[in-house]
Amino acid sequence: MSVLLTAFLIYLGFGLFLYINQRKYIYYPMPEVVPTTFPTIHIYSGFKRLRITVVNKGQPNAILYFGGSAEQVNFNAPSYQTLFPRHTTYLIHYRGYGGSPGRPTEAALYKDALVVYDRVKSQHQNISVIGRSLGSGVATYVAANRPIDKLVLVTPFDSVQHVAQAMYPFYPISWMLTDKFDSVSRALSITAPILILLSEQDQVIPHRHSIILANAFAPEQVSLTVIPKTNHMNLNLSSIYGENLQAFLSHTALL
Repeated sequence: MSVLLTAFLIYLGFGLFLYINQRKYIYYPMPEVVPTTFPTIHIYSGFKRLRITVVNKGQPNAILYFGGSAEQVNFNAPSYQTLFPRHTTYLIHYRGYGGSPGRPTEAALYKDALVVYDRVKSQHQNISVIGRSLGSGVATYVAANRPIDKLVLVTPFDSVQHVAQAMYPFYPISWMLTDKFDSVSRALSITAPILILLSEQDQVIPHRHSIILANAFAPEQVSLTVIPKTNHMNLNLSSIYGENLQAFLSHTALL
């Protein structure tokens, strides 16, 4: 009995630890700003001033980029300048990231994303959205709630809840988790063409979670590419990554 009681107390204790610290496992705010020569704008979302790096300002088309949970989005600026000369790319620094004040939560990121979209929409003919890892959850939310031209999901998941449940199968994650980023539930509300890019050796988001999401869309709506010899962190360094992005967003998707 003492062994069972000890095991039960350990189970409860670790479960409480996960519950209290859950957002520390989702968000890894990067407060330092990567030095950049690209211009910066600020957009207010409520009382929070979001910092946004702008690449190729003044172009007819736009891209909103939502990065991963520990990503310094400014690292994308030089490559996106070359890849998308006719797109103005907005690299969004989440709350708590890269000079934007506040703390990230699912509800706050969704709110901020729509505020940014609404603020820049009048300046462009159309808007496409790229979301990487955690940012794929934000990107699907925008795509389900605003008209967009194209949607790119890089190493996406079906939902954070499903990923967490697979990691901790003995806990009732659906009850414990506050920020669920349930992309798969929004699939039927998204009508834009979609490109999904996966790394061959992704040890952060198992492929099955990306495939579940891909299968939730209409087959003719989705193009999926697995980039060989890459992992979750470095797939953007592959030339295949840039080639697929450029072709898809230039209306000549690699199918």
